[in-house]
Amino acid sequence: MPIIEGNFRRDGSGTIVTLNMRMVWVVVPVWVGIIVFLFWNSVTADSLVARSFGARLLLLGMTLFIYLVATVSFAAEVRVAMKRLIELLRPGSFTADRG
Repeated sequence: MPIIEGNFRRDGSGTIVTLNMRMVWVVVPVWVGIIVFLFWNSVTADSLVARSFGARLLLLGMTLFIYLVATVSFAAEVRVAMKRLIELLRPGSFTADRG
């Protein structure tokens, strides 16, 4: 789930909404650590994890897979959150709920 931070600013008769979405801080170092570990072991000449060329390619593939899993799932969650926020913040949504 993305962490959503933002602010509202009055602009004439309307409001400008500025949002920032990010991953949970605990997830980012773990994710980056896994990617760096896998990538480093795939390019280091004296790697204990990947000694053959095939193993190195497998580690590179795993690195790409982990990167894509995190970014694609985050992008999907951002899309869901944006749809909900747009529905909530669209003009007239509050007056329609009251009447």
